[in-house]
Amino acid sequence: MGEYKCSLLSRFIVNHDNDLMESAMEAYWFYIDFFHGKMRPVEFLVDLLNITTPVAQKLYDDYSQRSCAGCILFNDKKEVLLVNTVGVWLFPKGKQREGEPLLKTAARETFEETGYHVKGRFRTSIDVKQKKTQLTRMFVYDNVPEFVFQPQTRNEINAIKWVKIEDIPTLPGNISYLVRNCIHRLQINNAIRNKHSTRSRCTVRPVLTRRPTRTVL
Repeated sequence: MGEYKCSLLSRFIVNHDNDLMESAMEAYWFYIDFFHGKMRPVEFLVDLLNITTPVAQKLYDDYSQRSCAGCILFNDKKEVLLVNTVGVWLFPKGKQREGEPLLKTAARETFEETGYHVKGRFRTSIDVKQKKTQLTRMFVYDNVPEFVFQPQTRNEINAIKWVKIEDIPTLPGNISYLVRNCIHRLQINNAIRNKHSTRSRCTVRPVLTRRPTRTVL
């Protein structure tokens, strides 16, 4: 990485905004996207920051434990937007920056991976505990308009598409646990909501009973 190191240091590290690991990981993805680098993240950190492998591993492990946030986008056809990364279908999401609200993280990552600026109020949110992160929070948006897919990264996103929920299992490649978990929970919530809605529309007539007549002897 020798010929790229000065460029990466000056672009991402020298004036980093108090979040060294976020800046270092941005440098890593730039290295992958534009220099077609082959190093793994820990090896990259060792070279870029001139630190030992154990220190780099600790930094990377701590970064991996950060909370994530993203968006589940539905269009007016009830199709959901999925992105494909290295053969795995996911919702657009990513790591929280230090001091960043999770809703802002979700909007930022959705724009970076799809080119869509999230607008309006979200319908609900879903929290998922995953193995390597403290928390993943997904914000659900309905009636998202059609838009031109424009990922802001070059090699991270391989494909983006609208998919009907029933067609998700037929997609080529792997379906992430997060997608399967969230879709299952949304289906349960929708079923409960529809059941309650049906009940509220039913008119129940009270059963009138005649009071018994008292017989005076």
